[in-house]
Parts: sequence; structure tokens; C-alpha cells
Amino acid sequence: MDAPTPARDLTFDLLRGAAVLYIVGYYHIQEVWLVHLPGTLSGWLARVALALFCFLSGYFLSQRAEINHWAAAGRFYWRRLLKIYPLYLAALSAFVVLGLCPKVLFWPSALLINTVLNWNLLTLWFVSMIFLFYLLTPLYLFHPSIWKTGVLTVFLVGLIVLVRSTSGWIDPRIPPNLAAFAIGIGLTQSPRLRAAFFAPIPLVRVASLAILGAMFAGQFRTPPHDGAWTHAVSIVVWFIAALPWLIIAGRWLSGVIPVRVIEVLSTASFILYLSHRIIYHFGEEIYLAPTPILRQFFYLIVLLPVALGFSYFAQKAYGRLVK
Repeated sequence: MDAPTPARDLTFDLLRGAAVLYIVGYYHIQEVWLVHLPGTLSGWLARVALALFCFLSGYFLSQRAEINHWAAAGRFYWRRLLKIYPLYLAALSAFVVLGLCPKVLFWPSALLINTVLNWNLLTLWFVSMIFLFYLLTPLYLFHPSIWKTGVLTVFLVGLIVLVRSTSGWIDPRIPPNLAAFAIGIGLTQSPRLRAAFFAPIPLVRVASLAILGAMFAGQFRTPPHDGAWTHAVSIVVWFIAALPWLIIAGRWLSGVIPVRVIEVLSTASFILYLSHRIIYHFGEEIYLAPTPILRQFFYLIVLLPVALGFSYFAQKAYGRLVK
């Protein structure tokens, strides 16, 4: 979630920006679009996009954060909190003021326990979930190994299943996204696993396409149900099968799309996710389009570019402030 640096791979900056752009520019405003994706594809793609964002967070954190003692863990927590929490709290406050979320959700969400209590927070639930992943990160990175990452993830998912089945707590969207986060960490720990996704042999490519085809055929008419564990598993399978092709597409597109465009999109992505509903809300207050086609143009030509520009410059300014 940090702004990209010159050493970063443009492939992943592009994928991160594209994932957020799909969510804020299509999935959250589907009612605005006059043309829609077929079947339930939009819902499944949204979940894969969020899983991709979690994967990239785990991947980058595992590369940059070295946690070999508890003092380092404390610095890691402080740095994550400083970079993200004030922005999250500002967005949460605006959501409450504008009526985008109930007032009763403010304090549980401000304390980052809404996903633990399984209290649904519009849009911002994803950010509070990411904080939980950050809380777990030192467990993954202290004496890291691919086996430890796998065992820890299985244990945590099992614990979540147990707690949820007995109490109803824990947002069911956490397990598939935690799995994606752990896969991102695991790829930095295993050269073989990394090669399987980053430089897949033809057999892996064919197998992943076959899995995607089978999943698409079997669930094209079945909307994703976040409360069903079978669908949580399906999201993980969708993501793992799609990941090699997402990386291939990202590499190709990063050589076609201007670097400046990728940098703007990636830098803006976090605040864009936080603020887009707020900007859309004010936009609708300022101008209520009389026809569906004018409303779509208003969103795509005015509101989305405004949100993107605001998010980019806000992230740049905030990044300099907390650097």
C-alpha cells in the first residue's frame, strides 16, 4: 500500500492499480453502467481483485520488512499504523457524517474489531481486515520459512472456522483473503513456488486455464456468497488459477502503458479505495444526471478522474508528511 519506488516491479504496481480501479470504477457503481458483465462474473472478479490486493500486500511486506526481534515488530506496527490508520479514520469519520455507515459502527471500526465481530462496514471493512493481516505479519516473518507460512495459515483458518461456527464472530471474507496474503509471503520464501507463478511452464499454464474454465462453467450462474465456506474455497481456487495469467498480462501491459500512468494509478490506489464513495456522494449532490447515459458519462468523465487525481495528490502529500 505504499507509493511505488523505482525499484518496484511495474507489473505489480499495474496489477494493484487495476484491481482497485475495477472495484471503484465498475463493481461499486454497476448501477451506473449501461453495459454489464455476464452472469455473476462481476462478483467473482471483485473477490479475485481484492484477493490480488492482499497478495501484493503480503508479497511486498515480506520483501521489505525484516522482523527478527520484537523491537523490530514494534517498529513495523508503528510504521503501518502511521502510514494507513489516520487516512482510514478520516474516511470512516466521513462515512458516518455522510450517512454511508451507521453511527453504531464507528467505534468498533475505529478500534479495528468490526471484522472480528462480523459487523459489516461498507467498503472500509477491507481496510480494517488488512490491519488484522498486518497484526499477524510478524508471526509470518519471524524466522520465516515456506513450511511455517503454510502451517500458520492452515492453523489460523482452522481457528477462524472454529470461532465462527461456535460464536458467529469473524467476517467470512477473511479466510480467502488471508490465504492470498499468505501466498504473497510464501512466494518470497520459495524459489520453486515463485517460478511456478512468475515463469509458469506450459503445463502450469494449461492446468490453470483448465481450472479457470471449469470454475467459470460451474459458477457462472452462482453468485458468490461470502458466508459459505465452499465459496471461500472457490475464491482461493479462482485466485490461484488466475495468478499466473494476471502476472503475464501485467508484464505485457506494463510494457505498453506509459510508466507515468502506472505510477499515478498505483500511488492513488489506497486513497482512491478509501475516498471514492465520498467523492461519488458529493458528486451526486452537486449534479443529478437526468438520464442514465448522462449519469454514466458524469461518473466516468468527471467523478472517477476527480477521485483519481485527488487520491494521487493526497497520497503524495501524506507520504511526504509521514516519511
